[in-house]
Amino acid sequence: MDNQQEILREVQQAYLGGLVDGEGSVGIYTTSSKSKTPGGKDAMRVKPSISLANTEKVLVDEYCKLLDELEVPYHVSHRASQGRNAESWQVSTTGMKRTMKLLPYLARVCRGKKQLQARDLMEYCTLRMADWHAAPFTPRQIELIEQIYARNYGQRRRILRDYTRSGRSSKHPT
Repeated sequence: MDNQQEILREVQQAYLGGLVDGEGSVGIYTTSSKSKTPGGKDAMRVKPSISLANTEKVLVDEYCKLLDELEVPYHVSHRASQGRNAESWQVSTTGMKRTMKLLPYLARVCRGKKQLQARDLMEYCTLRMADWHAAPFTPRQIELIEQIYARNYGQRRRILRDYTRSGRSSKHPT
C-alpha cells in the first residue's frame, strides 16, 4: 500500500508541475519602500512569488488541493466576469519561507524555463534567508534576480543597482 501511495504522490507532484508549467508563473516582484538606505536612496524589497491563474475553477481547486497536501500557504483572488473578460481566479504563494515550501517540488518536476526559474529562485531564497534580513544584496543575489527577471520578461535589466547599499547598515549585528 505504501508503494501505491508513493506512486500517487509522485503523480500528483508531476501534475502540479504541469499546471505551473502551463498556467503558472515563477518569479519575483519588486516594490519600493518608504524607508531609505543609509545613502539616502529609496529602499527596494524583492519578493519571490509563485502563482497560477485560470478561468476554470476545477483546475484552480485541484491546484489548491495539491498545495494543501504539501502544506504550502497560498492566497486565492477572484475576478468576476466583466464584458469580454471571463471570470477568473489567481492562486499566489509569496514570500521566501512560503515559496521555499513549493520550490523544491517545482525544481524537480517542471521542465524548461520554469524549472530554471524555480532553481534560480530557490538558490536566491536560500542565500537570502542565510543572511541578515536587511543585508545588502550580494552580487550573486543580484545576478539571480536579473536572470529570473530576464526569463520572465525576455530581457536582462539591472533592477537593483540603484538600491543596493555599498556597505552594511549600522544596524547589522556583529
